[in-house]
Amino acid sequence: MELSTDLQLLCNSAEFKELANFYANKSILDIVGISRLEKVHSNFLYWLFNINESHQLGTIPFRNFLFSCVGQKYRMIGNYELVKNMEYIFPNDWTDILLPYKEQYDITDYKIEKEYYIQDVGRIDLLISCKLRVKEEYQSAVNKKELDMLFIIENKIDSFEHDDQTEHYYNYFNNSEEFKDKQKVYIYLVPDVEINKPINENFLPFQYQDAINMTISKCLDKPMSEETRAILNSYLRCLTFPSDKDNSIVAITDKEIDLVNKLWEKYSKGIKFVLTNRDTNAKSIYTMYKELFDNVFYISVKYKTYFDNLGKEDLEEMEKLTKKTTAMYEYKGETYKRNGGKYSLGRLALAIVKEYVNKQNSNVDTILKDFGAVCATYHKIPLIIEEKDIKKPEYIDEETGKSLYFIEKDEVFEINKKKYVLYAYWDNSEIQKLVEQTKASVKML
Repeated sequence: MELSTDLQLLCNSAEFKELANFYANKSILDIVGISRLEKVHSNFLYWLFNINESHQLGTIPFRNFLFSCVGQKYRMIGNYELVKNMEYIFPNDWTDILLPYKEQYDITDYKIEKEYYIQDVGRIDLLISCKLRVKEEYQSAVNKKELDMLFIIENKIDSFEHDDQTEHYYNYFNNSEEFKDKQKVYIYLVPDVEINKPINENFLPFQYQDAINMTISKCLDKPMSEETRAILNSYLRCLTFPSDKDNSIVAITDKEIDLVNKLWEKYSKGIKFVLTNRDTNAKSIYTMYKELFDNVFYISVKYKTYFDNLGKEDLEEMEKLTKKTTAMYEYKGETYKRNGGKYSLGRLALAIVKEYVNKQNSNVDTILKDFGAVCATYHKIPLIIEEKDIKKPEYIDEETGKSLYFIEKDEVFEINKKKYVLYAYWDNSEIQKLVEQTKASVKML
């Protein structure tokens, strides 16, 4: 195969080979098939944040995490406006004190627990109690010299909050005599804060990309044993592209972003050549390294603001090939997932709406009032329509010629002796809203 100069430069580059090698090596969690189990990640975080653990990094990981809390606080308020009154996390004059590389404060009375059991409430994934005290030489910079902290961390990977967990946790800790003197920080740790949001607004939506990847990346700059370094690198690998294509992407590592950035800087012509499949050699190269290129395209789309050489046409082409976010729900013994296609989540919506109709004996106006604002569909059509209208042109997908509604006999539901069908193409945020909307009247997820 005779390759063009641009393709040769791309495929022979050190960055390309390093990225290919990174994806060729699976993490141990991926190999044994447990890389998306929440308990596994909670256990890892327990090990990482425990200042007396075998990693022998002492307080470094926890200090990194504390400082990432500061960054997340401002990022969340500035970009997403998902949280309110977040000043309680740390006083503003503590921002510089918490810089991890200066160690301007001491950590005392440290205690970390996993699966902290609260009778009649549930189990919080991680509970960390400690005191932070500014060292004497820096005390003039702050008004409050010591903080007595409690971190309540709820961890989600491929699932969403159920049974109002964050509401119950917040009410318990906020009213607990045991922790009444503690300054409480509520954290909701998820892969994507735009898709998976806590019900209780006092929980800080915290993204793995920021909280964990940043924490570990900063650790890797420190001296450590080969065993600890191997564990950290393997864990980072398990967060990113999984071997099981149905599993979600939890976070992209700094290493991947850096390598993809260098590829765009040095070999953008070769990438674009492959992207647009301009000749048979480009197609062959794409087939040979399909996983690697698909990952490059995903990272490029997800973090497009990081890269200077991306044009609008490049992004449009790559968006066609990138993996969509996965979400997973369990409902009435069934599992519903979204990974590119939307029908599975649509079937979850169908199950919820049908049960709601049966239990509430609702009329159409009530359903539209309750759910109409929930389903902000791409097609901008009604949430439910009468079965007799399913063949109208506006309810047919122009590209596929298929109905935009569930139209099989077992999918149709009845309201006041008329038959109706439900819109089929639901996304993650709409399902989350639907769950919240119906939780008061139907036993939900």
